[in-house]
Amino acid sequence: MAGISGIAGCLNNGSSGSGNGTPTIRYAGISGAELNDLMAMFHQSDHIPGNVMEHVGDKYEFKFVDVQSTPVVVNTLGSDEADAGLLAYSSLANAIQGNTIESGVSILAPLTYDGPRYADTFNSTVDSDITEVGDIANGAFGVNGVGSAIDIAARVILTRNGVDLNTVEFRELSFGAMPTTLSEGRVDVGSFIQPFYEMNKNDLQTVFDTTDAFDSFLKIFMTVRNDFLESNSNAIEYWLEDFWTGMQWWKDDGNSEKRLDIAEEVVDLPRDILKQLVQTDMGYYHGEDGLDIDAEWLQRPVDGMHEIGFLDSKIDVSKHIDTSYLPDEAATKPSIN
Repeated sequence: MAGISGIAGCLNNGSSGSGNGTPTIRYAGISGAELNDLMAMFHQSDHIPGNVMEHVGDKYEFKFVDVQSTPVVVNTLGSDEADAGLLAYSSLANAIQGNTIESGVSILAPLTYDGPRYADTFNSTVDSDITEVGDIANGAFGVNGVGSAIDIAARVILTRNGVDLNTVEFRELSFGAMPTTLSEGRVDVGSFIQPFYEMNKNDLQTVFDTTDAFDSFLKIFMTVRNDFLESNSNAIEYWLEDFWTGMQWWKDDGNSEKRLDIAEEVVDLPRDILKQLVQTDMGYYHGEDGLDIDAEWLQRPVDGMHEIGFLDSKIDVSKHIDTSYLPDEAATKPSIN
């Protein structure tokens, strides 16, 4: 966090870019998560800002603030060290319940849905006797963090299938450590996001996935602090227009080799793995066909948090969605169910 504070100080609280009055949008994201977060993918590439986007560097400046998780994104927004950022349904709900961000935040556009393509999976080893949800009772379950989006989904599915959560030991592991920990028998079921599932799928059997809890749903999304939004609305509109332009370029299969170049540059994974994940059925869906948001896609998982006791009261997420800053051509709802 000290490093983030230093960046924030240099940027003069996001009020200007290169000293010419151009607003700087300080975006809190997670390095390594760019397959989920195309906003970070686009702006961290050498190609897209200068060759695809029309407004960055003119109507606004962009600064990536690297943090380690969405709860830290909440803290970074709350301490005015970022203006915008990636949040998951779980971190958003906790921020609302705890009033962590004084001005509040607005959800402006989706980043990743679980379903209708890949949904995060919960796996045992290919030779394990754990093949169904009920088999997990009295076992050890690996999650990236208690209260994380994937942890909430697991607990909802277990509860709805009659598994007493007190009989399951939840162990916090990084996604990168999940395959080894599972293969060594230190957990009985592990949580897998991409690319870790694709890289280890031959050694795994899927017990369930997150859509078993919530159907297809909006997992992560772009948020902006309301005070920054009110004073920089034009810059935000240009930013989202650039994002939509980048999204249309990204999904064009005529750019398939170049987008693999970019993914390889930013994510630093082998190209043969990326070929299986970038704009394929084994990759995530980002709303390429429209960026408008149906509140129900987000309400379901937030209600799941209340169902299992992670929220004191229900939250109406529709009050926190504002897609009015989207360009007209992006303001359509994709069909994700």
